[in-house]
This record gives sequence, structure tokens and C-alpha cells, in this order.
Amino acid sequence: MKRKEILLIRNVDPDAYGGGEVYQLQLAKELKEYNISPIIVTSSKKLLVEAKKHNVSAIEAPYNKRQNWSGKKIILMPLYWRWQRRLRKWYKQLFLEHTGATIDVQSRDDWIAATVAAKRLQLKVIWTDHADFRNWVLNNVDIWYKNFIAKKVLKCAKYAYKIIFVSNYDYSYFRSLKSTKHIENTTVLYNGVKDAFKKMPAAKQKLYYIGRIEASKGINELLEAFVRVKKRFKNITLDLYGDDSKFRQPTKIDGVTFHGQVDDNINAVSDYDIFVLPSYMEGLSLSMLEASMMGKAIIATGVGGTPEVIKNGKNGILIRPKNVDELEQAILKLVTNQKLCKEYGTAARQIYQEKFDLKKIIKDQFLPLLDD
Repeated sequence: MKRKEILLIRNVDPDAYGGGEVYQLQLAKELKEYNISPIIVTSSKKLLVEAKKHNVSAIEAPYNKRQNWSGKKIILMPLYWRWQRRLRKWYKQLFLEHTGATIDVQSRDDWIAATVAAKRLQLKVIWTDHADFRNWVLNNVDIWYKNFIAKKVLKCAKYAYKIIFVSNYDYSYFRSLKSTKHIENTTVLYNGVKDAFKKMPAAKQKLYYIGRIEASKGINELLEAFVRVKKRFKNITLDLYGDDSKFRQPTKIDGVTFHGQVDDNINAVSDYDIFVLPSYMEGLSLSMLEASMMGKAIIATGVGGTPEVIKNGKNGILIRPKNVDELEQAILKLVTNQKLCKEYGTAARQIYQEKFDLKKIIKDQFLPLLDD
């Protein structure tokens, strides 16, 4: 029997490789177990490399680095529509080579070009939003003279079989806009991670962070809070994993180690007991879901979809973004109470098993969308 095909389109800046890109690879690897042939379509250089490394088919897509068409740049909009025509032709040719495939579009320009091309060829189109709508794509869309690209995106939304949001928070934002009132083909389908549970280690006062190392992730606040705690607890350590090319590292701080990106997050952090995510904004962090899966105690800012995973005082601690005092107190609370740290970790894994197991999500929620 011929395997079904699905094109996973996540077309982003060639240098980008964050949670949305990592999720494509995880999703593709799991789909292969269900007689489905996933093909990742992206301009992310690292995602293309990782796909090849994991024996997942991938195609490099064209990408327009100019993304801001606001203010005085609005006079250049005709150039953008010429780009859209070119991109639509590229997708039409791609889809003709993969007749019968399902198209899962997950990036702005492609919500227009790929969707129109797929509609003309009568292919099923699914949209997945990784908080891009809320963070930038739909900014000012309710103002009649602003963001004409977003208005075009929403016109194309009627051609999507289903629009998927990875958190209720992002779904609620979408529903709050006047411009989206006519769009009903929406659903929430959480991100998930594969279960790779390892026994939770004994509390060692070891903290870690995984993600992009940059100011918007709250790294400066995390370092300041850690320095305060370090004065009282000499054995405490903080390890940061992720791309730090855009972050100006401070003078060496005792107990802090920057590791850069690693190939295997799970093995790299298996020996830690506390995960910290002090971001200013989030969609639904895969690093946080991995920490939940591994039974880590979690400290995070209550932004985006994070409160849908972390219930304050039950399976972790939620703090306000940019609040060093709250972050310091949260760290102190966990490093001084091993029993509480273990309780939070156990509860976090239970939440993961109930709602964020990738295999269950694909089997129970994603596959039925392909079969309908």
C-alpha cells in the first residue's frame, strides 16, 4: 500500500532553529511510524541538516528575508506581491510532484502562497500556528489601513481544512480579533514531546535552561537571581544550553556554564533537578514539555501557554517576567526543600502523561485530521 505523504512547511529565516523547527523534526519522525511519508519544507539551514541526519526527507524552500512592510516601507508592497506570485508558482510545481499529499503550513508567507497553490490542485491544507499569529503576524490586523499581508492571510484561512493552535492562550487571542470572527475551522492541538523518561535524580541544587540564549528569554534576570542565591548556597550551579551567538556573555560568573547547542537535550540534562524558563513571551515551550516529561521541578514565567502546563504550587512555580526578586525566591524555595522539588517533578510528569505525550497526540488527534 502506498504511503500517505504530508508536506510540513515551516519556512523561516535560514538561521532560525527554535521550538517550532525542532517540533517539525519530532513530528516527522513519529509520523513515519504510521505508514506516512513526511517531507519537511523549510529554509532553516540547521533543520535541513538535522532532517538528513535523522533520515527524514527535506526540501529547501525559497525565503524572502524582508519581512517588515510597515511604515514607509508600505510603498514597496508591490514587490511583496510579486514575491508571492513567484512563491505560489514554486509551490504549485512542488505539489504537482506530490499529488495527493496533505499540506501542513506553519509560516506566514506560505499561509498565502502554499494555501492558494494547494487549493487550485484540490489538496487538503492544514495550518499550524506556533504563536506567530499572536507575536507578529496579526499585529494591528483589526486596523483597516494596517497590515495588509495579515488581511490576505485571513482571507486565505477559509481554504484551510483546519487551523491548529498549540495552546488555548493562542486560540483565545485569535478568537478575540474582530477580523477572525468569520473563521470557524479552528482547533487546539498541544505541542508534545516523545516520552524518554529517566529516573529523576536526587536533588543536587543543579539548575538548567535550554533555549535561545537572548535577552527576551530572561537570561539577564536569571543570571542576576542566580548570583544572589549563589552567595548563600555555594554548591548551586546553573547550566545554559542553546545558541548564544546573539547574547553578550558577562564576565565569568562562578557556577554558571554556557554550553552552546547540543545534539541530545535529554541526555545533556538528565542529571539536573530544576528547570528554569524566565521568558518574556512563549508559545508552548518544547524545553518545558521535555522537563515535565523527565520529572523536573520547573520555575517559569506565566506567559503564553505556560500556565496550561505549570500550575503554580502544584507542579512548579510561576513568576512574573522581568522580576528578579520573584525568580530569586522561587530558586531559593526549591533548593532549600528537596521534598517539594521532588513533589513538583512527580506532578509535572503526571501532567505530561495526561496531555503532552507526542505519541498520544498524534494517534488520537493529528492522524484523524489527515483521515477525515
